[in-house]
Amino acid sequence: MAKRILFTLTTLLLICGLNPAFGQQMQPTMLIDTPTAGTLDRGSYDVGLRLYANGGVLGDISVGLSSRLMFGISFGGENIIGEGDIHWNPNPGIHLRYRMIDETIALPAFTVGFNSQGYGAYLKSAKRYTVKSRGFFLVASKNYAFLGDLSFHGGVNYSLEKGDGDTDLNFFTGLMKSLNPDLWFIA
Repeated sequence: MAKRILFTLTTLLLICGLNPAFGQQMQPTMLIDTPTAGTLDRGSYDVGLRLYANGGVLGDISVGLSSRLMFGISFGGENIIGEGDIHWNPNPGIHLRYRMIDETIALPAFTVGFNSQGYGAYLKSAKRYTVKSRGFFLVASKNYAFLGDLSFHGGVNYSLEKGDGDTDLNFFTGLMKSLNPDLWFIA
């Protein structure tokens, strides 16, 4: 038993220790809950896990199909952590995004996408999650070299979850500022 634990720990340390040697600079695809114009490079992947109230867990995985196109799936539920019966989400979520225009000195990058995954408790009466999915979205991102890195992101989305009577377009913004190579301010 002790040999198995030692072998497992040694293997994990080697994998974690070698990981930076194979690492690459990735574009951010999300700022907290806000999409950016970033996409994953071809053949790369991103795994995410969100925890929320009532023991809720939402897992997702995204894959770069090309340098401009990425696809992902997500699934989760409530009471996964803790006691009680698990209440699975009614459907898995999907997301897809395509970068239409790459960033240039004069223009921001533009990406269109779709994300069907909301999070929080699923409200059957309204046919939506506590926090709605983005639905269809268009986002622009522009980066600057100003005392480190500075990036601005903004977009518009239209959620398909309309059971609450809200059929308006939503607008969102975000920014990232590097304070040093290891510390970023995100808003």
